[in-house]
Amino acid sequence: MHPLRLSCLALFFSLAATPAAAQEITLKVNHFLPGMALAQRAVLEPWCTELNRDSGGRIKCQFFPSMQLGGIPSQLPDYKVLAMHGDGGMTIHTATNEVRSADDLKDLKLRAPNRTIARTLTALGATPVAMPPAQMTEAIAKGVVDGASAVWEVIVPTKLDEVTRFHLETPADQPAMGATVLTVLMNKQRYAALPPDLREIIDRHSGLALVERFGQAGDGAISTARDKVKAAGHTVTLIEGNAYDEMRERAMTVEQESGAEAKTKGFDGAALVAAARAPGAAAKP
Repeated sequence: MHPLRLSCLALFFSLAATPAAAQEITLKVNHFLPGMALAQRAVLEPWCTELNRDSGGRIKCQFFPSMQLGGIPSQLPDYKVLAMHGDGGMTIHTATNEVRSADDLKDLKLRAPNRTIARTLTALGATPVAMPPAQMTEAIAKGVVDGASAVWEVIVPTKLDEVTRFHLETPADQPAMGATVLTVLMNKQRYAALPPDLREIIDRHSGLALVERFGQAGDGAISTARDKVKAAGHTVTLIEGNAYDEMRERAMTVEQESGAEAKTKGFDGAALVAAARAPGAAAKP
């Protein structure tokens, strides 16, 4: 997976444990992505299948994609809800404007998945427009935005490849323009109330085991999406050398602002930045 570097924002899945019968539970999985998204189809559904198998059918899952239980993504942590993380470096996908340098981003309207990436796009001269993954394809098709900042893995399930022709990515061994962290959360009290044997099963299949599952699925989806757009004749540009250095220099203000903002909240901003830049930081659970 791409290194977790310039920025990240927690995007939440929500699992609520609902008693179905004595010693049985149903995990209601509420999330903001489409039902065909990688996180549900290739990660959480197989995860739930294993929970069900190892519990002798006592753990079941019920999925609610695209916020079907109501609310907005930022409210998902309030749904009382198990946890693990996965990250992917952001790329830029545009409909008619090929981007080869920071100057090519000037005045483009681009979908931004989170506040930090919105700040990065602003620093690079673009105009960020906040919207969830489910809306960005239609927004590009209607000309509301010129493109989107999004991880490769969402290209196929959101059909973003049908409305874009140009794709910009950074070197895999260099800091990405931003990243998104996926977090699956379960309320601590709900978790503590589970029978010990069911907690053990969830623990065994979660944590690092689920991180690795997300990572493997993500790596495969990145290759699949990239190969698909190339086969369709799209242009995939790797920004490197002086063009990459200039883009990173312009975005440096975002790192400085984030560090200063963290300090106002009682955190050592400089230490957080240093930790994110440390070799292997993205691989740590």
